Amino acid sequence: MPGIDGEPDASISAVAVLKPGTVALQGIAVVELRTSESWAHGETNYVLKARYDAIADKLTAHVRRQCLAGWKQTEAAPGGWCAVSADAEHRGVFIQTGELGGIWLHPDADDPTRTIYADAWSE
Repeated sequence: MPGIDGEPDASISAVAVLKPGTVALQGIAVVELRTSESWAHGETNYVLKARYDAIADKLTAHVRRQCLAGWKQTEAAPGGWCAVSADAEHRGVFIQTGELGGIWLHPDADDPTRTIYADAWSE
């Protein structure tokens, strides 16, 4: 991605394979972390050891609850934040959690037995 001066932007990307049994999200094993950061975007992918269709409802409800907790459990979060929308490109869902980003939940394109929980923002 070009930077504000039109030149290639400085960024980092990293992947960490986690020791089995060390990290879980809502009781679901996290097997890998993938991160990418620059001045204009940031994304952390938590690779979960479970099929998307088996955990989508549970995780979507969890993310929405966490988002709404920041707005005192109201349905009137600003600008439609905390609403769940379809993400056709990744065959999953997107929950906007702030002005610049949100959470994407979708099957791992490289391994259908895994799910991606992506926390991302972009300018």
